[in-house]
Amino acid sequence: MKKLRNLGVYTLPDGKELIAEVEPGAGYRLYPTQLWNQFRSTEYLVTREGRLLIKGKPTNLSIEQLVDTGRRAQYPRSSRLL
Repeated sequence: MKKLRNLGVYTLPDGKELIAEVEPGAGYRLYPTQLWNQFRSTEYLVTREGRLLIKGKPTNLSIEQLVDTGRRAQYPRSSRLL
């Protein structure tokens, strides 16, 4: 199975951009770029077989279909004041 870079930005075949977050022992979570700084809502998960789940439902998409843009996201900064 293809390995994704932590915080790497990838595109789906339809052009939608996703940010990959590696979770050791659990696999990958994929976040739409437009939600990354807002809620970090996970819409996509990757199964052990490399299939993408959208909101927990199987799709016909595979991790192999993700195209690496070469860009890297940053973790959102906390909006709380210290």
